[in-house]
Amino acid sequence: ELGKFRHWQQSLGAIPTITRLQEKAEALRQEEMLKAAKKLSSLSEKDLDTVEKVTKGIVAKLIHGPMSHLRQQQEGDA
Repeated sequence: ELGKFRHWQQSLGAIPTITRLQEKAEALRQEEMLKAAKKLSSLSEKDLDTVEKVTKGIVAKLIHGPMSHLRQQQEGDA
């Protein structure tokens, strides 16, 4: 149990970097959604919601690898 706790505690060091990465990715996603707003204006509310969910899912999948690497790197440094 102590080993698990220390492992978790060591991974916390990556949290600020991971948070910044997530925030940057979300800002880019929102920026691109704004650029496409005119083209998407004819979509229904349901379709717009689907586009939001799909783009959020893509962003999450794209940053998953780098976030995992940051966590592993932090754990290895400790």
